[in-house]
Amino acid sequence: MMTTLEKHIDYVDVGVKALKARWRVVRRLMIRVADAYPDGSETRAKYLRDAKIMGKWVRGVSWANRDPRFDALQASLARADATLVDGFRALEILEREAQMALFRAGDLDFASDRDPVTKGSAPYSADAQAEEDREIIERIYPPQCRFCERVAADLVSWDTEFCVGFHDDGPAGPGHVLVTFRRHQSDIFAQPAAAQQEMWAIAREAHAGITEERAPDGWEVVVNSGRVVGQTVEHAHMRLIPCYDGDVTEARGETA
Repeated sequence: MMTTLEKHIDYVDVGVKALKARWRVVRRLMIRVADAYPDGSETRAKYLRDAKIMGKWVRGVSWANRDPRFDALQASLARADATLVDGFRALEILEREAQMALFRAGDLDFASDRDPVTKGSAPYSADAQAEEDREIIERIYPPQCRFCERVAADLVSWDTEFCVGFHDDGPAGPGHVLVTFRRHQSDIFAQPAAAQQEMWAIAREAHAGITEERAPDGWEVVVNSGRVVGQTVEHAHMRLIPCYDGDVTEARGETA
């Protein structure tokens, strides 16, 4: 007889497979939208881009933590549950938007007899759950976020389950490193405790490597949370800036 924990593991395994199967259906619909619009159109480019980003996200969905410690295993399963909820909801949103895009393009032969702008028995309202929908989608591929684009392209130097680190493209000085979360969230304190721990783990590793390579005289370690303190990039991150005798030491502010 299966224990509760074993049932939970089985549930997550089945959920991951179901999410990926559902994505294949939604992906075909998104590609159909792209094909319904002319080359060079904004809608075609959007759906091709979104299909690529969502596909990469879905392929990466896996809890894959068989840590024998009970607390660690439970925490991993809880994270997997949250990811599956976000994933299925995001696919529902993408499917609904794709159906409406096809409807606008005049392609009515894509579903059953149901009106394409209707979900269930009630007509879809553009205002219904709009804020919640936006938050879910932005956790997967937020618009115009250079950190998310970098994570999606795997252009990183340090890489853990929740965090990545890389050398800043516009450094305040030699060795300037950024550490950020995979999940798009402006508030560092809204990230899981495990993710915050991984941020510091990458920071320590980067600090050790740069210290050995450049032997700085000191460090600026900067985390801004909120526009009132100068946060201009709405994706929580930490900046590590090696400093040397003669450098200006007051806060530099964000440059991104």
